[in-house]
Parts: sequence; structure tokens; C-alpha cells
Amino acid sequence: MCLMPGCWNNSPGTVPRKPFAALVQRHIALVHSVALRHTANAQHAQDITQAVFVILARKAGSLGRRTVLPGWLYHTARLTAANLQRDGNEPHPPRTGGVHAIPDRRIRQRRTLA
Repeated sequence: MCLMPGCWNNSPGTVPRKPFAALVQRHIALVHSVALRHTANAQHAQDITQAVFVILARKAGSLGRRTVLPGWLYHTARLTAANLQRDGNEPHPPRTGGVHAIPDRRIRQRRTLA
């Protein structure tokens, strides 16, 4: 399935429901199993799975043609699970900056020490 913006006749930043639903159905088991393997918690795995597909919907237009989607989903699920374990919070997709927008604790610590 093509994720490039030119492949869909939608307004910018939107993902058509039927093709995206088919994509989710095709890859949901992979994402959920990665999340469950990394958290050992069924509820967190479900939350991570949902967050990963929200991230995909947001970033669909920016993924390159050579992006291997199962690999991207695997990597994103691992990062999201790692963020959950590190922060001890409920998983959530990043608000800005995509998958790699991970706040650095050292920066926050330096700000509080200053």
C-alpha cells in the first residue's frame, strides 16, 4: 500500500479510512506482539498498539518510498514500549516531532538545578 500523499485523493494530512483499516488489520498482530513482548502487560500492549497506529496516521505522508512498513512499525512499537517503561506513564503518541521526540531527563535535571 502506498503511503505517499499523492497516492490518495484526500485533503492534506488525512488518511483514508478503508485503506488504513486494511493496513491496521494486516499489521496489528505484529505491533501488538512486539508491545506485549516488551511490556508483559496486556493493557499496556493494547495502548501501545493504538499509539503506534496513531503515529503512523500522523506520519504517513512523510514516510519515504523505501520505508519498509513492517520494520517501521516494529521499531516504533519498541520505542513506544521503551518510553512507557522508562517514564512509567501510560503510552501516548508524541505531540510533535514524531517518534524520535523523546525528552531527555538530563535536560530537565539541569533546568531544575540551575
